[in-house]
Amino acid sequence: MKIIHFSDIHEGAFPAPSSFFSKRLFGGSNYVFRRKKTVNWSRLDKLTEYVEQEGFDYAIISGDFTSTGSVREFEMVKKRLEKLHAIEGLKILAVPGNHDNYIDCSKSYKALEDFITWLTKGLVKNFPLRIEEGEVVFYLSNHAVPRPVQLSSGFVNEETHERLVEWSSKDEQKTKIAIGHYPLLNGEGNSLPEHKLLVDGEKVHKLLQSGAIDINLCGHIHHAFLREETGGSKEICAGSLTMGRKANILEIDGRRIEQTWKIF
Repeated sequence: MKIIHFSDIHEGAFPAPSSFFSKRLFGGSNYVFRRKKTVNWSRLDKLTEYVEQEGFDYAIISGDFTSTGSVREFEMVKKRLEKLHAIEGLKILAVPGNHDNYIDCSKSYKALEDFITWLTKGLVKNFPLRIEEGEVVFYLSNHAVPRPVQLSSGFVNEETHERLVEWSSKDEQKTKIAIGHYPLLNGEGNSLPEHKLLVDGEKVHKLLQSGAIDINLCGHIHHAFLREETGGSKEICAGSLTMGRKANILEIDGRRIEQTWKIF
């Protein structure tokens, strides 16, 4: 099985006047006046060409498709991803990032739900979700919840933790890959700053430490890293494709996993 994993492409637009008194003013301004200068969409175009040429089985995207989770931004990023979506035979898995579930807004929730369903060709409609492919099993979690303007942290709810424990126990003989937006630790093995971390993430970290989960795929931190637990399980943060140029490549044959980075 060949997998390409990338994250944090961050489409953005200045918010509508109706959002000027919400967190969106901060996020939209941050994108337009700062982040936009470092975003390079040609990297997504090059990745799409590479995926089509190399015949990947799965593309995994670990969140932050947008900057403020607005309906307009989801429409914009959908156009960016249409060519990847159209690749015949490619299965796409995706989870939301904190910027995709940015504020408490029913229209935005619906836009996010519709976008994920479209992007994954109906494979992903709810969370937590287990998807089995031969000897590999994927666990998809949504840890993104609307937070105050000063926070970009996420949360592991009890249902998600219970399902991960249950599934990983039943799938003991399979290669188990968890997919979420947030790293459990940073590249040096330390906790993320309080305003950026995954609250209750230690519950998932214990599963990774024990080998109940083999790989945790994530984004959120825009610098890519690979961190290995003492037992051999790995956490792989893809960083930001459009700002950091990297994608994570996994080739899996039974229990053998080979990881490489691809620069775009």
